[in-house]
Amino acid sequence: MNNKNNSAKTAENKSNESTLSQALIKAYDSLSMEITQRKHEAFKELITEYDIEWSKLLEYTHYDLSSLVNAISSSSPEVFKEYIGWAATLFESNSIPLDLLKKNITIIEEVIRSLLPADHQELLSKYLKAGISEIVTHSKHQPTYIDTNSPHGCLADKYLDALLSANRDKACQLILDSFRNGVSIRDIYLNVLQPVQYEIGRLWHLKKISVAQEHYASSVTQLVMTQLYPSITLKAQEKSKGIVVAVCVSGELHEIGIRMVADFFEMDGWTTHFLGANMPMHDLVETLLMHKPDLLAISASMSSNLVKAKRLIKEVHSSHTHPIKVMVGGYVFNSLPDLWKQVGADYFAENADAALRIANHLLQKKE
Repeated sequence: MNNKNNSAKTAENKSNESTLSQALIKAYDSLSMEITQRKHEAFKELITEYDIEWSKLLEYTHYDLSSLVNAISSSSPEVFKEYIGWAATLFESNSIPLDLLKKNITIIEEVIRSLLPADHQELLSKYLKAGISEIVTHSKHQPTYIDTNSPHGCLADKYLDALLSANRDKACQLILDSFRNGVSIRDIYLNVLQPVQYEIGRLWHLKKISVAQEHYASSVTQLVMTQLYPSITLKAQEKSKGIVVAVCVSGELHEIGIRMVADFFEMDGWTTHFLGANMPMHDLVETLLMHKPDLLAISASMSSNLVKAKRLIKEVHSSHTHPIKVMVGGYVFNSLPDLWKQVGADYFAENADAALRIANHLLQKKE
């Protein structure tokens, strides 16, 4: 009897969360404007000090609101907590008191409550309280992703230093020389390029490097991967395995991780179709109908893109084509265990190596 009651309660909660998220999506534009207006009035001194334009303040509101909607849609308060933790670090990096972040959440709650019926206000509070609890327990300390004691950690450290020194030639030479000296592309990707990109993101988040430096580092890493690609195709086995389509959801601009996934599959004998960043849903579905892949690999790094990922997966699963398994990965899924289940994916992989291992196991089961 208890199991039935629990199941009924779970179903009721999901129904309420779905109704609430749809209500927020429907009123998204008007909520965004009202929240931004109230922020503009409440944070006048901060806005003046940092010369924040209205458009930028509205953009910050979009981050707040979309992360909240994504959390509710995914039935996961942890999604909103993770976002607030990210925001708290950003506030601290700019020497902005965390009390203002709490005030920011209060403004969001006041505006949204005016829209909601009473039975949904308690559910809203549950998610917003999760965000506030993250502020209370938040720690500024974020450990570096570079471990010089790990395999090729010293190479990663030198590569990072070259990127931060804006020395593209040195950065490329470090990687190409290591490859010629016997370091595998797999190790270069997993133990050098991946942790360095994570570290670049951490340094930007802590305001220790600029957006320009972050973009520069990413462009050099993409260049390095392009220079290694001819060796990937030479080492690739005959295309005798399955077909994979690798893509980022619409609005997702971080494509290095999913490109690594595609390259790993290429080396292992899969036929790969790498579609890159910011792929519209309609065009992706057409590609799936054309190539009929065994696997669709989707990457999302920000919690603000979870609703898009969920919609995309639902569309793929319901489209009139042969069955396609969907695997997800990226920073937000790595940060929150079991989130992949909430968006309807079939599998989750924490990196390119794990993605390939899961995919090959999938092929074995089909044989």
